[in-house]
Amino acid sequence: MQAIIIVIIVIVGAIGGFLAFYLQKPVETTFKVGAMFPFTGPYGTQAIEQKNALLLAIEDINKQGGILGRKVEAIIYDDQLKVDVAISLAHQLVEVDKVDILFGTLSASSAYAVHEEAKKLGKIYVSGCLMYSEAFLKEKMSGSGTMVIVGHTWSNGYVDAAFVAEHLPDVKSVYLVIPAYTFGYDARDGFLDGLKKFAPHIKILGMVEAPVGTSDFTPYLSKVLEANPDLVFIGQAGHDLATILKQAYEMGVQKKMKIINPWSWLKELAPLPPEVTEGVYFTMWYYWNAPIPGMQEYAKRYMEKYGEPPDNFGGLVYVAMMEAARLINLAKSTDPKKFEEAMLTHPEFTTFKGLGRWRLDHQPIMENYLFILKGKPADKRINQWDVAEVVKIYSGEYLKPLELEGY
Repeated sequence: MQAIIIVIIVIVGAIGGFLAFYLQKPVETTFKVGAMFPFTGPYGTQAIEQKNALLLAIEDINKQGGILGRKVEAIIYDDQLKVDVAISLAHQLVEVDKVDILFGTLSASSAYAVHEEAKKLGKIYVSGCLMYSEAFLKEKMSGSGTMVIVGHTWSNGYVDAAFVAEHLPDVKSVYLVIPAYTFGYDARDGFLDGLKKFAPHIKILGMVEAPVGTSDFTPYLSKVLEANPDLVFIGQAGHDLATILKQAYEMGVQKKMKIINPWSWLKELAPLPPEVTEGVYFTMWYYWNAPIPGMQEYAKRYMEKYGEPPDNFGGLVYVAMMEAARLINLAKSTDPKKFEEAMLTHPEFTTFKGLGRWRLDHQPIMENYLFILKGKPADKRINQWDVAEVVKIYSGEYLKPLELEGY
């Protein structure tokens, strides 16, 4: 058998220069996965996670016989975290590279844009991240070949509200600091809807919106301290989350009130001093040391290959690719309609997180869907990655009700 070869080249074309990774087997006709991740920009670390997980999944899929009897290759571009670039790359991958399916992106806006473009191009699209809640409306999702293993941010906010109501009985008031774009608005809406359902007695003292990439959160945190809530809902993600947590600690926020965050990334939290994250509540889809054997086994494999544990994206991209392979093989086709039919007629699947079951809106109910973690003090950590402990696991039953999406 010929060895699998990884070739790294730079493609320069009408859409500019983009780094592309090819995983291919020479001579043999291959099944092409056309992916895009934002290697350029503030989420470059997470993009590498996505690439690593995708290649690991492809390695496992090929060991199992590939997709439709063909070995799988990945063509991966840098979408630069830009919607217009992601749209251009979708066309590049389909029309020039002749890929079989589209995969990836890391921002909700890019994911939504590629979802819409994939429908026009007649391609399956496997999202590599959260997507706008609007995309899950029946009129937007039904009939497409899109699958979103991680769902949308509304559910993260909703789960956080359920946790506050169930496990933080002393919280009587909250203040919200959210990023000023759709990701933040979805998280806000889910959190507020959740409070209405689970804890209507909790008073909302105020809310401020901060632009993505804010370097100085002092004005926003000053308003939080002035309001003096029992809990602050900080909706920032990525570098912004690390920045606001550091500045909150410097201003004494952690000592005066509780903090909860709806979408937390290990690789942004681990470099922070332990006192910055101690006692803070985080929400993750995947955590390397969660008390689930399959997740720990996957973390061990990933660490042996890449030298560090996987983050949210290192977990969800692997699961998404493995599940996409299952569905395409069941459908015996890459036709989006047949892919959707396979998803809805064979909805149950197994992952290292446990069981999953697809819903009509192309997101799954997971046995172990979201994890609420609490930041550990320095003396309780076993290594640099042991930033928090799982304190609650929520299932996919907390997803947005289908009737609210038009089903």
